[in-house]
Amino acid sequence: MASPPTARQILLVLFPGFNTLDMNGPYEVLAKPGGGNVFKISVASETEITTSAEGVHVKVGNYGVD
Repeated sequence: MASPPTARQILLVLFPGFNTLDMNGPYEVLAKPGGGNVFKISVASETEITTSAEGVHVKVGNYGVD
């Protein structure tokens, strides 16, 4: 019996004033429910909290499936 595939590491890199669609679009596609443990999504930035052009504050970290 074949072992399940290892989750792929995805890194979303943010910068001050980023457009939220640039982060939310890929996240929504890659973290779809029922997709299994296919992707492990991490968010990175120069600072712990980054603010988008729309005023949304995003904290760096790991999101999605473990």
